Amino acid sequence: MDHRNHAGSLGVLVGYAPLWAHLSVYAVTCLIAAIFFYSGHRPALALVEYFSGAIVPTEYSLRQAAVLWALLLGAPALLSLGFVAAMRIRLEGVSSLLRRLVGSSDKEIPVWIPFLLFAAAAGVGAHDLTRAGAFARLGAWSDYGAWVEGRWMLFATLGYFSFVNLYLILPVSTTWLILAIPGRGWKVLVMRLLPLAIVVALTLFLFQKKALIVSLILIFGAVLLHRVLAGAWTRRLTWLLITTAGLLAMVYFVLVVLPIYSETSRTANEALVEQSGSNDARHKPCEKTGTPEKTRQVCREVVSYIGTERSAHVMSYVLLAPMTRTSLPAMYYPIVFPEHHDYYGLDFGQDILGFGGMPDDNIVIWKHMYPDLPGGSAGAPYQFALYSQVGVIWTLLLCVTVGLALGVMWQAVLTDGISRIWRSLMGAVLVLYGIYLAIDSIRGGLLASYGLIWAWAFIIISFLIGRLLGSRQQFKPA
Repeated sequence: MDHRNHAGSLGVLVGYAPLWAHLSVYAVTCLIAAIFFYSGHRPALALVEYFSGAIVPTEYSLRQAAVLWALLLGAPALLSLGFVAAMRIRLEGVSSLLRRLVGSSDKEIPVWIPFLLFAAAAGVGAHDLTRAGAFARLGAWSDYGAWVEGRWMLFATLGYFSFVNLYLILPVSTTWLILAIPGRGWKVLVMRLLPLAIVVALTLFLFQKKALIVSLILIFGAVLLHRVLAGAWTRRLTWLLITTAGLLAMVYFVLVVLPIYSETSRTANEALVEQSGSNDARHKPCEKTGTPEKTRQVCREVVSYIGTERSAHVMSYVLLAPMTRTSLPAMYYPIVFPEHHDYYGLDFGQDILGFGGMPDDNIVIWKHMYPDLPGGSAGAPYQFALYSQVGVIWTLLLCVTVGLALGVMWQAVLTDGISRIWRSLMGAVLVLYGIYLAIDSIRGGLLASYGLIWAWAFIIISFLIGRLLGSRQQFKPA
């Protein structure tokens, strides 16, 4: 079946899934808050300054404002244009090439191969976490200070590929195993839920929301896509998608609340607990001795908006956390580049090849956001990182190229006659990369320890080896 007809039978939602994933996450984590910031919406500005400690820039020159809106609105529009154009281009030979490489049937690779890969990834992950002392720190999830300390402990102890394994290899091999287990019934369901439970347990000890959320997106995304690729979209799949999205949102909400909810949370005492309704002077941060007058003014303003109840402050923090993840750094890019920092030049990983350097725009932006707080980095959507390298015109042109690349790869996922498990795994990773582009640079989403190039490489190599071993087993003489 032609991939375009197949996309039509699955509906616009699935036919353009990576694009919808990118635009949805981008709107929630950047665009909506940026609109409030630029319009000078005072409650939003005050709450962000109160919880983050950073000042949101609101004054832009005409050039800076034009650049900001070109990046905020023009970039996603051009990426969408590139993606839609790619989905309308017929690529001859893609189906036959992929069929020769990875096979046409899910049964060509025996189940013991994904099981062995899962067991190896889980064993290595458990060993690494034990070596780092993570299993003794589960209580850190109830104390923000201990939670941050636990993360830094892991960063200092575990190597790059330890995180690659826990972030990507483990959830991908888990997903493959879940999809490969044959049969139905409650026993089969238990067999599928057990590796999922192991992934959840291990990623919790990374003390990062991202690790668990990424794992769940990969697993649930691939399972949903595996069902979708079996036929046309149905009402049952619609409810499954809604339920999955709701579950992911609930998990994210819980993971944000856990470290700050306890009244004994050390860091949260300063950020949240002290905003409780107690009449005790110790719980009136607006009047705390030594607090700068400007900080007191912002604190009083926030209290006038949401009161002094601790629950209101916790809820405000939770709701703002995803919406300001990238919007605040994004507001700084047109101001910093090129007036305060020259463009880097296009980054194509030349430092890996032994010349040039990796752009550090995330560190430069952090220094402008927090001049008195060294050692951090700020994340922004991919187009802002591109802008810091090549300016606004080339960035907009490259956005079309990024959309074309995503569309071409999505064609392969929708192409019939190829192992459905392989397409489901590759497709879930591609959807996740669409999400990454909304919150990270192209390079970060590909080459960091959570970079998806490692997941794609693992899937391709594992399927090639698995098909080879499966063929030898099939033709082994009795």
